[in-house]
Parts: sequence; C-alpha cells; structure tokens
Amino acid sequence: MSSHVWRQDHNGFSHQDPGFIDHVVNKKAEVVRVYLPPDANCLLSVTDHCLRSRNYVNVVVAGKQPAPQWLTMDEAVKHCQAGLGIWEWASNDRGGEPDVVMACCGDVPTLETLAAVDLLRRHAPDLKVRVINVVNLMKLQPSSEHPHGLSDHISGVQAGFSGNFGLVIGVARKGNAEELKQQGAHLVVSDLGELVD
Repeated sequence: MSSHVWRQDHNGFSHQDPGFIDHVVNKKAEVVRVYLPPDANCLLSVTDHCLRSRNYVNVVVAGKQPAPQWLTMDEAVKHCQAGLGIWEWASNDRGGEPDVVMACCGDVPTLETLAAVDLLRRHAPDLKVRVINVVNLMKLQPSSEHPHGLSDHISGVQAGFSGNFGLVIGVARKGNAEELKQQGAHLVVSDLGELVD
C-alpha cells in the first residue's frame, strides 16, 4: 500500500509516483494487480479483497488525508468487484449518448473530475455528461493482455450487455465500431488508452 504523488507534504517522492505504477504493470500480468480506490469504502473493499488473495502482487494507492465519501459500503463492494463503472449519480446522460465522458481513477483524480463535472453543470447545463470511475487499473488493458482486462470481442460486449453491466466498453481494433454498438456497447473506443488520455 502506498500514498500517492498528489499530496507529498514533507515526504517528497519517497512515496509513490507515477513511475512506480508503470514499473509494476510491466511485470507478469498473471501476478500484478493495481487498485486506486476513490474513497474510504472502496479502500476497505479493495483491502479486504487483497488480504484474502494469494500469490499476487497487489498495489493499492490511496491518500492518507480526510476526503469525501462517494459510495456506501454496498455500492463500494459492487463497484470494486466490477473494477470500473458508470457513476449514475454523478452523470446526467440518463443512459443516452453523452456529449462528454469524464473518466477518473484514484481518490484525488476522482475529486477533481467531480469538481469539473460540477462546473460543467453550472456553466453548460444542457451538456450530457457521463462519469466513469476506474478502481482496478488493469481493467483498462485488453483481456488478451491481463486476466482482469476488458474483453474487446463481440461476445464480451454481448455478455456485458445481457448481464446488465453498468458500463460495456467495446474496443474497435478491427474497425468494427458499429457492430460493437449494435451488440450493446455503451462506449466504443479504438484503444483503451483513450479512456485515460
């Protein structure tokens, strides 16, 4: 478990900086897990999961300062089990096509993202905004590269849609964006990196 780079106070870079995560995710995918919980309840859920797991390198990055609580414990457990999801309570697209997708991962980026969403609501109230929060960083890799990765296949999109997942992301690496949308993808990107850029 590590603190993060956003508030270093007197420690400088003795705590985690982005290079640490980069170093870890370049290790064997079968072993490495990286979690960035957005609040204390998600931190509790992730910690419980990590303490019960065996034979993995679990990296949990969280701040040590008081911060807002976004999810109830039940919501946090469900969100952490999924690894990522649409935060309906913070979104106003009501399941329609959003004008803007705001994605965040970690406590401070989540706080800043929600502050930006608040500003958008005040200054552009007609803008349809969808908020996506990522707890399990490895979800952003394709399933072909990491066991926790999202499926970029039509069958994965169909399974996600029929399973009532909160968010189904299709990755159109083969130019099949329309097919992925027709099969139920809520969001289609050409590369998962688009979600974090």
